[in-house]
Amino acid sequence: MAAFPNTAQLTTFDPPAEDPLYEDGAWGPLNAGFAQLYKTGSNTATGDGQRWSIWVKEAFFGNAEVWACAGGGQLGAALEDWRVGLFTEIGTNEYDGYEVIVGGSLSKDLIVRRYTNGGFTQIGGLGSVGYPPLIGMSLTPSNVNVWIDTGAGWPPTPTLSIADNTYRGAMYAGIGLEDPTSGGLYFSCFGGGQPNRPQFFRWLYN
Repeated sequence: MAAFPNTAQLTTFDPPAEDPLYEDGAWGPLNAGFAQLYKTGSNTATGDGQRWSIWVKEAFFGNAEVWACAGGGQLGAALEDWRVGLFTEIGTNEYDGYEVIVGGSLSKDLIVRRYTNGGFTQIGGLGSVGYPPLIGMSLTPSNVNVWIDTGAGWPPTPTLSIADNTYRGAMYAGIGLEDPTSGGLYFSCFGGGQPNRPQFFRWLYN
């Protein structure tokens, strides 16, 4: 398996500040139930409570990826977490797809969920992964692969690989936070896309 990620960085949340996160229409809501992240003006996207923002500029097909640089927290709040996701049917309460969560306990567990019509089923996880500065997910035809950097960079193979091909096709990448104690959780970069996307060329003739 190729190293991760195989897709470009899409943003570093450059100033100015925005609430909600917008960046010329590149971002939108997951659904009406979640507030969106906001941009601080200092190259971070953050928010209190539970928030989601989706990169609506384009859908990704095939072996889609999403990844982000995570930071902040470490105040001991059990409910603090960072999230990345790949979803279909965004903008409705019937969204489908996959979510990776780092958090949910004081030791920061790794949790993988599959969503169907807005409701989730946990399909995998690991205990006590700490505070990884990089979090990612990739889809292959058969698996959901989870990647986290625990301090030595992206690993050469997935941190966790789960057999599941329920959702593929047009997927939208996103990031989310749960920060009930305003612990300063944030994202400082975001990337993703479709690896090896076909390129189309137009030949010009004189």
